[in-house]
Amino acid sequence: MGRWMVKAAELLTPLLNLLREELVSSGYIQCAETPVQVLKEPGKKATSKSYMWVQARAGPGQDPIVLFDYDPTRSGQVPERLLWRFLHLASRRLDCPAFGLIAGQRARLENLGTFGIRLRQSLTLFDLLTRFERAVSQVSSHARFWTERSEGTTWFCREGMREIVGFESGRAEAEHWTLMFMLHLVGLAAGPTWQPSRIILQCERTRALTQASAFSGVDLCFDQHVTAIALPPELFARPLRPATPRSDVVSELRDRLRPLLRDGHPDLPTAAEIAGMSPRSLQRRLNAEGLTYASLVDQVRFEDATRSLDRSDAPLIEIAFDLGYSDPAHFTRAFRRWAGITPSAYRRAHRIHLAP
Repeated sequence: MGRWMVKAAELLTPLLNLLREELVSSGYIQCAETPVQVLKEPGKKATSKSYMWVQARAGPGQDPIVLFDYDPTRSGQVPERLLWRFLHLASRRLDCPAFGLIAGQRARLENLGTFGIRLRQSLTLFDLLTRFERAVSQVSSHARFWTERSEGTTWFCREGMREIVGFESGRAEAEHWTLMFMLHLVGLAAGPTWQPSRIILQCERTRALTQASAFSGVDLCFDQHVTAIALPPELFARPLRPATPRSDVVSELRDRLRPLLRDGHPDLPTAAEIAGMSPRSLQRRLNAEGLTYASLVDQVRFEDATRSLDRSDAPLIEIAFDLGYSDPAHFTRAFRRWAGITPSAYRRAHRIHLAP
């Protein structure tokens, strides 16, 4: 029986490959995994879990396709390999070597569901990248993003491309997409036309990269062990450009909170009363915009702090008290968490000198 199954699988492999190519050429793919137990699997107990990965296409005007792939793990590498193949075949069918760059250029943080909406409410580029790095580490066992300073240059780095084995096709397109998304994240603070001075990549040199207008004048270095973008240090403390317009409720609550900070910001029930709704309703309103009440208070405090640091000579202790901090050290720790630098360092770098 086992030999018959193996022989049948060999004979059906060409058909399976055709179905797989048809599947990944679809407009979208549904993917999920379900646990199974496999007897006598090398290196695993019979009671341990393995997984069947289901990939499906269904929709009006399309013949349904459902494929099952076995994998001993639930690693994020499994669906990632599928998506890489999707990028590769799309690039090949459209005869568009720059497909990964184009797709990545159109990617937006807000399109990543609740995950993206919450990240979009970060205060500064430092805050955004810190949250992003932490979030990726929680959902991926191989991809890693981080920032580091080397030889006077600060880098936003990504590794993990080479660690995904078993699927070489699509690796270049995936790196192109990842690079453009990393640039999108930086652009939320630096602006859409900003360009880095240097980029290093894990992939080989391609015409899609060297001839892309987005990298005109950028020093590109290929065949490296990481993908990384050179960033000027002053970018990290820069606030993000506004996302979608805030609702009237949130905007009004922010304005009402600002003069109350000095006495310590009101708790959630008091803030809900100010907004004219129940605490649960206020939480739902804030959650719809990717906020919590604590993050809303942080936004108001950060805006007021940077305004005072930029435009006044007020001592740090006075600014701290105005923001409701009982100890200037608490303000310094909070500001470092928001911007990656101390209030004094921010003032030196960003101070707007008022005319006498």
